[in-house]
Amino acid sequence: MKVTEIRGKDSRELKLDLADLSKEYFQLTYKGGAEAIARPHRFSEIRRTVARIRMVLGERARSEAAAAAPVVAASGSGTVTKSSTKSSTKSSTPKASPGKGTPK
Repeated sequence: MKVTEIRGKDSRELKLDLADLSKEYFQLTYKGGAEAIARPHRFSEIRRTVARIRMVLGERARSEAAAAAPVVAASGSGTVTKSSTKSSTKSSTPKASPGKGTPK
């Protein structure tokens, strides 16, 4: 199934297709342990179609989440600044303590 065909379906249909393909893949795997499979290329077809369906469902979920997310004003009033007055004075090298390794 091509991506254009997948995008033409609604999410409910895609979830049903995904369940059907998962079931078919399991049955092929189970049958493959007992006997020779007539169409072994079907394994890769199913895997790729499942990946395409999941990709389209994920795109739709992200676009719905982006549409539902609140929009931040572009004026700069939403800028977060630190209000702490204490500055960091830590050095990048650790200091040796006076009792360890220093001659007396």
